[in-house]
Amino acid sequence: TVSWAQIAWVGIIFLPTFWCFFLYEYAFSKKVPPGLVWIGAAFLPSAFLALVMTNTFHGQLYGSDTRLINDGIKSYTFFDHGRLFFVLISYLYLIIVGTCVVAGGALLKASPAVRSFFVKLFLTTIIPVTANILYVFYGFTLFGTDPTPFSFAASLTLVVWLIVSDRWVDVKAISRDLLFYTSPDLVFGIDVDGTLLETNLAAKAFLRSQQSDGGSLSALKSIGPVFASLTKTAKLPDILEVQNGDHHYVARAY
Repeated sequence: TVSWAQIAWVGIIFLPTFWCFFLYEYAFSKKVPPGLVWIGAAFLPSAFLALVMTNTFHGQLYGSDTRLINDGIKSYTFFDHGRLFFVLISYLYLIIVGTCVVAGGALLKASPAVRSFFVKLFLTTIIPVTANILYVFYGFTLFGTDPTPFSFAASLTLVVWLIVSDRWVDVKAISRDLLFYTSPDLVFGIDVDGTLLETNLAAKAFLRSQQSDGGSLSALKSIGPVFASLTKTAKLPDILEVQNGDHHYVARAY
C-alpha cells in the first residue's frame, strides 16, 4: 500500500504543475519562462520524487507508525505523515493557488465571445481544490477516503471528453461570436415588435452616445427610421444612410 502511495506522487506532483503551465500559455498567449519550466517541471519534481521513493531510508514522508488496519468491517491504511509530506502539500497548494489565479485572471480578461470557455477552465481547476478543502476541513470522503485524487481524475476526464467531442473548443462558434462582438459595424438584434434583444459592442457605444436605454429604438436619431420601418412593414426604407460619428452606413436587415 505504501509503495502505491509513493508511486501516486508522480502524478500528484506533475499534473498540477503542467496544468498551471498549460493554462498560463493558453490564456495569455505567452511562453512560461524557461528558467521556471526547468525549476517547476524538472528540478523540484525530481528532487521531491527522489525523496518520496527513498522514504524507506529516512521515513520523512510516511513514518514508522504507517500501518494497515482492519476494524472487522473494512481494511484501510493509516498514514503516519512526516515533515516531508507537509512540505510537499504546501508546495502543491502554492501551485494550485497560482493556477486558480491564472484561470481567474483569464476569465476576467476574456472577451464575451470566449468567456464561457474560460468559465469551464476555471471550474475544471477549482474542482480538486474544493474537494480537498471539503476533506481537510469538513471530513468529506468518497468511498471512505480522500476525494482529491478522484476529483483530479474527474477534471482530467472532463478536459479530454470536451476536447474529443468538440463541445468545448468549438472554433466555428467562437469565430462567429468574435465577429459579432468585435465588428466595428452596428449590429442590433430585435424581435418583430422592434424590442431590442441584443447588440454588439459598437452598437452599445452608439446607444450610449444617443442616451438611449433601448426602450424606444424608433426615436433614435439617424437610425430610428430604420427600426420604425422594420417594425411597421418588415422592410427597410428604400434609401437611408446611417451615421455613427465619422462613419456612414447603409442599413441592412436579415
